[in-house]
Amino acid sequence: MRPSVILLDLGLPGRSGWAVRTHLRTYPELAGVPTIACSGDPYVREKARALGLAGVLEKPFDPDDVVAAVGRVARGG
Repeated sequence: MRPSVILLDLGLPGRSGWAVRTHLRTYPELAGVPTIACSGDPYVREKARALGLAGVLEKPFDPDDVVAAVGRVARGG
C-alpha cells in the first residue's frame, strides 16, 4: 500500500534523513509521495526546497503542527 505522506526525521541515528529521502526516490512507487521533513537544523527550509520536499516541521514542534502539516500535504496543498 502506497503512503499518502512520508514524515521523515532528518536527524536519524546511523543514517541521515537526507540519505533516506534520496534512497526512497529510487523507488518509483515512493518517489512521488510527498515528504515532510522534521529537523532542528536552522537551514532546513532551504535544504528542503533543494530536495523538493512538501513541507518542513522545525523542532521543537507541537503535535497539532504535525496533524496540520500532514493534512495540508495529503489534501494536495
